[in-house]
Amino acid sequence: MLRHTHASLCIDKGIDVELISKRLGHKNSRVTREIYIHKTNKQQELEFESFRNIQF
Repeated sequence: MLRHTHASLCIDKGIDVELISKRLGHKNSRVTREIYIHKTNKQQELEFESFRNIQF
């Protein structure tokens, strides 16, 4: 569980997925992306803001 939290918090801080993958000891970043990286509340808010600011 801590690995999931750690990976998500690193993403929130803008750390590259490749670096996180190496830190977790994965062979490649695909494993990190598919298993360990989940959208956190902060990421969801940033995503919402990005779409909210689109003007048509």
